[in-house]
Amino acid sequence: MHPYRAYQQPAVVGLTRIDLILALYEETLKRMEQGLDALKRNDRSAAQARLARAQVLIAGLAAGVDPEQGELPRNFLRLYDFALSSVRQETVPGVEAALRILRTLEEGLVGIRPAAQQQELSGQIRSADLMLGTCATA
Repeated sequence: MHPYRAYQQPAVVGLTRIDLILALYEETLKRMEQGLDALKRNDRSAAQARLARAQVLIAGLAAGVDPEQGELPRNFLRLYDFALSSVRQETVPGVEAALRILRTLEEGLVGIRPAAQQQELSGQIRSADLMLGTCATA
C-alpha cells in the first residue's frame, strides 16, 4: 500500500457510504457559497477558483451514480447536470439556483441517513470500507 493512502486510511475507516456522500455535499456547498460570496464582491478570480473546485466535486457526485439502477439515479444525474451547468455560468443567479438544488438533495440524504447506515451495516448494500479497500490496493 502506498504510504500516503495508509496515512489516510484510519480517518476514513468506519464511515458509511452516506457519510462519505454527505461529506462531499458539505464540501461542494462550502465551495459554492465561497464562490457566490466572491461573485457578490466582484472578485472574479476568487469566484472562478472556488466554483471550479465545486464543479469538480459535483462531477464526482455524478460519477458515483449508476443510471442503470432506475429512474431515481437518472433524476439525480439530471439535477447534477443542471447544477453543474448553473455553476459554470459563474453568475449569482446561476450559483444560487445550483445551491438550492444541492441543498434540497442534501436535506433528503440527511433524512435517509439512518436507514442507509443500517442497510450498509447489515450488509444489504456494499460497505464504503470495502470500496475504499479495493481502491487503496489498486
